[in-house]
Amino acid sequence: MVSGQGIKVIVNRDLPKIEVNGLTFGGYAAGDLVTLPVPMAEALIKRGYASLTQQDLVTLDDVKRAHWVEGKESTELTKLDKLFYVKARLSALNSGQGDSRELMTALRDLVSVRLRKILSMISVSPTGLPQEVMDKLTIEEEVLVKELTRIINPWFSRVIGGGQ
Repeated sequence: MVSGQGIKVIVNRDLPKIEVNGLTFGGYAAGDLVTLPVPMAEALIKRGYASLTQQDLVTLDDVKRAHWVEGKESTELTKLDKLFYVKARLSALNSGQGDSRELMTALRDLVSVRLRKILSMISVSPTGLPQEVMDKLTIEEEVLVKELTRIINPWFSRVIGGGQ
């Protein structure tokens, strides 16, 4: 879903250059700032080889604030960074175990509120959401909307059109 996206990380430990099937990776020194595909960054963060940059860290307060703002708006979606969920997940990997659990619980609450709004909007507009709404979505939400539209639009047409 987010594999084509890049995210900046700080290398924590030297990573030698590795070549696999003609692809070269690594050759980074501790302290290097590099942009990596999300799955690779996630794998390195899990193993302690990299960390998110300070500006990309998402704190528990950040998620709670986003949830509070989202809850204030009854039907409108607020704009989130395209990689907000990715950054929150990766931030949870960097935090302590208790903090990580709290962060993921708060993130789950935020995702639930946004999902309800997205589903409500798609039920009213099964052919797709307006661009101004799409611009407010995270990458994961964009994929969800495209998949739901692909499924719901023909279904809606069959139900309304009498199956023709």
